[in-house]
Amino acid sequence: MPINVQIQQLQTEIYEDLDQPSSISPSYIGSWLISNAGKINNLIGTSYSGVADSGIAPLLTEDELAITKMLFNNFWLQRQIKSNLGANGYTREASSISEGDSKVSFVTKTNVAQNLQVAQKQNYLELRDAVTAYRVKQAVPAQVVTP
Repeated sequence: MPINVQIQQLQTEIYEDLDQPSSISPSYIGSWLISNAGKINNLIGTSYSGVADSGIAPLLTEDELAITKMLFNNFWLQRQIKSNLGANGYTREASSISEGDSKVSFVTKTNVAQNLQVAQKQNYLELRDAVTAYRVKQAVPAQVVTP
């Protein structure tokens, strides 16, 4: 059975939002989404199951899709930070050289990683807010007492 249309659409949307990076494919994103259904459940208190060949069951709501997308983006940013903080991150010592009217600036991988950390922190805060809003929206009273 092929992966459900919902996951196919989400993986394509995420891939295109990331400007179609060469280091991953839409199928990689789809596999990540399915294998991390448990993280989604832990965040929002649901009981979805990820099945390798068919996707996530039952279908996610629009709010759950948005949270899932934020969760993947958080993962992606963390991955980018790690790749920029490796041994290659410290290859250039000077960030700016000037001589006369000429100026040359370098952007080190450390600078890129710092900017990615800011973006990852912002994404995390948005994810946390979205999860909180989702939980509040889903809350129902355990018992209604009438006088």
